[in-house]
Amino acid sequence: LKIAGDSVAFDLELTTPACPVKEEFKKECEKYLKELHWVKKVEVNITAQHKTAGPLGGKNRSIGCPGLSKVKRVIAVSSAKGGVGKSTVSVNLAYSIAKLGGKVGIFDADIFGPSLP
Repeated sequence: LKIAGDSVAFDLELTTPACPVKEEFKKECEKYLKELHWVKKVEVNITAQHKTAGPLGGKNRSIGCPGLSKVKRVIAVSSAKGGVGKSTVSVNLAYSIAKLGGKVGIFDADIFGPSLP
């Protein structure tokens, strides 16, 4: 936080760089700060946490699967039931993240086995 005369500047750290409402947050910060009678200029610098994929269950997830060595995040969509929209949710998540600038991939695996013998 930096205050100099009638100017206020600060960093607003988000939990993800792909936050869909980051511009709205910035506008709200500017709006509310400018409601203070002495504030004429507001500078909001948006930053985001960049967490890399860490240990998974005490082991590096790329051990035995080198294809995952550059993967930063994994989102699993599961229900143990068919026909509930898992594929639709997966595609919509991937599409939305891609539109926000993320790199995405989808891996579809039936890990619960067939629902019928």
